[in-house]
Formats: sequence, C-alpha cells, structure tokens
Amino acid sequence: MTRLFPILVWLLMNAAIVQAEEVRLSSHDLTRDEAAKIAHKRYHGRLLDIRRHKGEDDTVHFRVKMLEKGRVVIFRIDARTGEVED
Repeated sequence: MTRLFPILVWLLMNAAIVQAEEVRLSSHDLTRDEAAKIAHKRYHGRLLDIRRHKGEDDTVHFRVKMLEKGRVVIFRIDARTGEVED
C-alpha cells in the first residue's frame, strides 16, 4: 500500500492539471491566426482583411473580408465558438 500511495498522488495531480488545461483552452478567445485558418477552411480565396471587434454585449467576433472567384465575401467568425456567421 505504501508503494501505491506516491503513484496515486501523482495520478491525481496529473488529472487535476489536465482538467485545468481543458478549462483554460475551452474559455479562451480565438487568435487572429486561428480565425484566419477557419476562414480559409470555409472560403478558399485570398484573405483581404480580418479585424477583431467587441460588441456592446461583450461578444467578440472577427470581421473577415476575402476575395473568392472575383467577388468580395464579408462574414464574421465568433471568437469564442469559432462559428462562421454569414
């Protein structure tokens, strides 16, 4: 039993660290680069502009402007969820 105690403590500590990391990752806003990757997955054109905006209700999104097949496409990406809002 005494040999198992350090192993048990180590397992519990690592589980707490992993859980804290998952919470941190799930609550952070996207970076500009992450939003650009999402935009390129959705539209395969050239990225013209991407800007971060904070709304009155504390929502954060990126306003994205891309050139696809000769036309300019403007859309938003929610910075918290990564959802594309056309």
